[in-house]
Amino acid sequence: MTNRDIHKNIVKILSLSLALLAVTFLVYETGGIKHVYSHSMYPIILLAGLWFGAKGGILTAFIAGLLLGPKMPMDVATGEIQTFINWIFRLFIFIGTGGIWGSIIDYLRSRLDMLKWASRHDPETGIGTLSLFEDRFYQLQEESPADKQIGVCLCSVENYDEIVSTFGMRSGESGILQFTERAGKYCPEGASVFLKRMGKLVILVPDFNEDMETELAPRIRQITVEPFHIDDIPIHLELSVGFHQTKIGTDDSALELVRKATIAQEEAQRLDSEYVVYTPGLQTIPKEAIALIGELRRAIDKDELYLEYQAKVTVNEHRLISAEALVRWKHPGLGIISPGAFIPYAEKSDLINPMTEWVIEKALLQLRQWQEQGFFTKIAINISTRNLQVAGFADRLKEQLEKYKISPESIELEVTEWTFMKDQQNVLESLEKLSQIPIFLAIDDFGTGYSSLQYINRIPGNSIKIDRSFINQIDNDPGVFQVVRAAVRIGHALGMEVVAEGVETDIQYNMVQKAQCDAVQGYYIHRPSSPEELYNQYVGKKTKNDN
Repeated sequence: MTNRDIHKNIVKILSLSLALLAVTFLVYETGGIKHVYSHSMYPIILLAGLWFGAKGGILTAFIAGLLLGPKMPMDVATGEIQTFINWIFRLFIFIGTGGIWGSIIDYLRSRLDMLKWASRHDPETGIGTLSLFEDRFYQLQEESPADKQIGVCLCSVENYDEIVSTFGMRSGESGILQFTERAGKYCPEGASVFLKRMGKLVILVPDFNEDMETELAPRIRQITVEPFHIDDIPIHLELSVGFHQTKIGTDDSALELVRKATIAQEEAQRLDSEYVVYTPGLQTIPKEAIALIGELRRAIDKDELYLEYQAKVTVNEHRLISAEALVRWKHPGLGIISPGAFIPYAEKSDLINPMTEWVIEKALLQLRQWQEQGFFTKIAINISTRNLQVAGFADRLKEQLEKYKISPESIELEVTEWTFMKDQQNVLESLEKLSQIPIFLAIDDFGTGYSSLQYINRIPGNSIKIDRSFINQIDNDPGVFQVVRAAVRIGHALGMEVVAEGVETDIQYNMVQKAQCDAVQGYYIHRPSSPEELYNQYVGKKTKNDN
């Protein structure tokens, strides 16, 4: 019970006491028990039962019975006193009324408390949910000074799904319960654990200070040092933790604090780090981007998207090898929208599949038109992990090639290096099917996946594209130049063509040429342009014999 609740109860008791005395005085002044004013005790008894349940109703009724007992005359004017039966009967009527009414209130209150508990706790584990977290936070706001520091941690059990799929849901819940018990042992005094959803827990530290900032991470890490026992099998829980510290008087809501801790946790997950502290600069999806993604389906259906093409040429002869299809969006209200404002977020949603289908359809139409004009080149199309995970992707692409009478060798699919790290087995199987069509495959953004050498020899690829982040530094960092040269040697050793992307200056061009790259792409060579501009620039420079 909080101080505020105690204060409220004192006010209620004083109110009932004054009401009892007032009715007693009213009964005496109006002539005694035989007058109707004695019934004015019933509202007070009912009110006591409502506020304090059966105990409160019975106690108030007993006091009311005594106040209107033998000392209260039946008739003040004549001095007639009450009979023993009269006031005892009234006393029992009062007590019965207070007891029955209070019991009804107790029952209803217990049911409401059960519903309230269920709405604030997970029914399987009994751990408090975010609703309880909100209650606790707002209680702290009421009881604590505005400059008091609090901490919010979002702990994600990274291997929770694996545990559930291996041992079952009950075992996963057992692991979460064990984690909660240990958190109470290792976290600072007064900390509470809440369940955001299975596998993700929120820890509220109400009395946070500067010393805890360095202590909290080791304390949370201590929770998982010892294995958890699930079905008598020792299991290690892998954690990623996001932390947010703020003052109790913040304008942020309770759920906003959890959101910020979640952003930090997702950053820890992305960096493969155990612990990240929230800062305003952490990457998150802007609200504008979410709104744009909501409109993307309409943009695809209404042909608001269009393609521009950027040339890829050989380093030495500047011979056109292919043209990369780049998606652009002309919004009816916002005008031209930067690809960076919607493509990265589309790749995280199912909308990437219809968008890729649209790109392939338009690119094949353009390729057919160019070939009819005597302009023969490849078109490179970017695809994502989600595309490769769709059943029958390779078969549908083969059908589209046959529909437009396009040779498979005229198509190049670019997949980012990160694609292979998310679902290696399925992705590699899909790429194998594409290579058998045969489709020309390129590994895009090579060098950014941190594990390239583990699988590059398994990829049925034809070329690698060295990421622009290396090319941007190649002219001022000798170490980067050596990295590029090493990537070129690896590509050539595996029989792959090596492309430098993002070349923007004459110096960068000379450096990639010196590194013996086979081809180059970037603003220095050709800016993205309409199909008509690309045709006008390169028509006659590539003939059917070159293909």
